[in-house]
Amino acid sequence: MSVACGPAYELSHVFTSPADALKYQCTLLDQDHEALKEAEDNIISIEKNLGSKLKVRYIEDSVRTMLRTPDLAANWGQFHFIYSMGLFDYLIPTVAKAVIEKIYDLLLPGGELLIGNYHHDNASKWFMEYWHDWVLYYRSEDEFMELLAETDAVEISVKFDDTGSQMFLSAKKPLDAEK
Repeated sequence: MSVACGPAYELSHVFTSPADALKYQCTLLDQDHEALKEAEDNIISIEKNLGSKLKVRYIEDSVRTMLRTPDLAANWGQFHFIYSMGLFDYLIPTVAKAVIEKIYDLLLPGGELLIGNYHHDNASKWFMEYWHDWVLYYRSEDEFMELLAETDAVEISVKFDDTGSQMFLSAKKPLDAEK
């Protein structure tokens, strides 16, 4: 599942052979209808290149819905892998914590989570804010990992992209976790 999926261009790197179309299924969540339409167009392009139909579910919904729905798994299902790139950069700590806990609850036991966020030492921060009016919520490694403090997550780690600007928080749900 991709949360705040945008155009989901990365799926062209996941679905690289017809066998992948049989092996994987994905759920794309975004509140923006146009983003989901672009993701759907991307999926159609991948299907044409592979000559195979992909199993894709599109959910047009928001973080607000996520936070106010008591049992998201009943509505959206549970997943082996959930990722989100570009959402948490806009969420204040209390909202980010609530959202990551909701996402974590959607993981199956043994499932993995991967979340992106810009680091507060991002060298281009001032350029982004001044020239592009692109203001984000930056975090440190500890602040990022703290978002999972109320979960039973294991193997929690933070890695960086090659520039050191973007962080990736990864964690697993224990195999013995309750469904």
